[in-house]
Amino acid sequence: MDGTLKILVVEDAEADFRLITRQLHKSGLKAECVRVASPQALAEALARDRLDLALVDYHVPGLEIQDSLGRIQADAPGLPVILMSGSIGEEAAVELLKQGVWDFVLKDRLARLAPAIERSLREVAQQNARRQAEEQMRLAAVAFENTLEGILVADAGHQIISVNRAFTQITGYMPGQVLGRELSVLAAQEDGNFYARMWAWLAEHGNWHGEVLNRRHGGQTYPAWFNIAAVCGDASVVTHYVGVLTDISERKAAQARIEHMAQHDPLTDLPNRVLLADRMQQAIAQAHRSNLQVAVLFVDLDHFKHINDSLGHAIGDRVLIDVSCRLVHSVRASDTVARLSGDEFVVLLPDAGGVEGVVRVVAGITGAIAEPLQLEGHRIRLSASIGVSLFPKDGREASVLLTNADHAMYHAKTSGRGNYRFFSPEMDAKARERFRIEADLREALSRRRLRLFFQPQVDSRTARVDGYEALLRWAHPDRGLLTPGSFRSVAEETGLIAPNGEWVPKQACTEASGWHANGL
Repeated sequence: MDGTLKILVVEDAEADFRLITRQLHKSGLKAECVRVASPQALAEALARDRLDLALVDYHVPGLEIQDSLGRIQADAPGLPVILMSGSIGEEAAVELLKQGVWDFVLKDRLARLAPAIERSLREVAQQNARRQAEEQMRLAAVAFENTLEGILVADAGHQIISVNRAFTQITGYMPGQVLGRELSVLAAQEDGNFYARMWAWLAEHGNWHGEVLNRRHGGQTYPAWFNIAAVCGDASVVTHYVGVLTDISERKAAQARIEHMAQHDPLTDLPNRVLLADRMQQAIAQAHRSNLQVAVLFVDLDHFKHINDSLGHAIGDRVLIDVSCRLVHSVRASDTVARLSGDEFVVLLPDAGGVEGVVRVVAGITGAIAEPLQLEGHRIRLSASIGVSLFPKDGREASVLLTNADHAMYHAKTSGRGNYRFFSPEMDAKARERFRIEADLREALSRRRLRLFFQPQVDSRTARVDGYEALLRWAHPDRGLLTPGSFRSVAEETGLIAPNGEWVPKQACTEASGWHANGL
């Protein structure tokens, strides 16, 4: 026995106490013995010392055995008590055993003391182990019934033998409806071999986890995360299986909402640029396999800025929402309508059906958008400029098709708005030229490359100069002096016309003031 035992000895005779301690030492027990012979000393020892066992003499003057036993049971419950006596009747011994004495040893047979102590301590250890096991079982039972996850226990034959309350809440099955049945009663899997593969994996690895599709008792399907492990008994033989079932419907719904928000326009709920790019990649891949023609329609509302400026952004948003609905209803369910930004929409036709099919779709969109819209007392008429690019003729990549449809839309808008144009290589060249002019014009403004030339105005009757006309020219470093006709449209579309319009009269006045100061 490891360690030194702390033993309380209730004994009035010093000689008997010494006999007891010698016997313990002779038996090889390491023990520190504390002798008490009065109620007060007993109470103090019980309060002060951490005791392993008590040896109590049957006859102690002023401290009857029932008093000693009662005090010990009250102050140190569970402490094993061995009765010591010179002589005791059988009936008295049996009665004391009933009252809580663990064992008794006659003083003339002290050789039995050490075995009695070891036996009592073993019983204490066993009782503590049982008590701990019972407590663990009680806690496990509470956890089993109160956890939020559904728990089931199956026997070695894969049949359910126990379920908890959460299992019923999740699945809708009462215990009596599933006990004795296999796990497949829960399944909504179309794969009939799923559970066979799961059991095979369990037999090899001892545990399995993964996402499953289950069906509630009422017929509703739901996604669940399922963990199941084998429980082995003697000789590593599987005796049971314990499974934990978690309903992940809300988690999956939240994930779907986040993905939807990431891929859809918040105003119109149409696919955004990210989802459009994915749809275009899929359409192009399918077209490669099936020799189909894909059409990309770039739709831009005409004069939408005027609606925002005159009626307000709230009305403008409602117009965009209405237009998005009209576009969706103008195409097939297999087609995609996306909003890129502002008043720009894209319609993707995975199977365009040739130029004739595209023209029919464009006509339907144009007619739908042209229907008058009544909002808060305002009758709003809309039109749209539409550019079309076709796969594979106008490009084999999604970004190229989208860019070329944008170029075609620009040409439709410059042709009078309310029109549509199919992309052509000439449009691409013009678009590139327009981009170069815009970049050069921005540089010209920052580097003061605009010039004013003054042309005299002569009165034909008097031949006198009565004024000057200011002529704007752009001193281009590569192309020489350019007239406004070569860059006016780009300046208007990009907003660069405003700084030009401010600079020209200011510069003309500055130069006229200089002439006047010089006497001209």
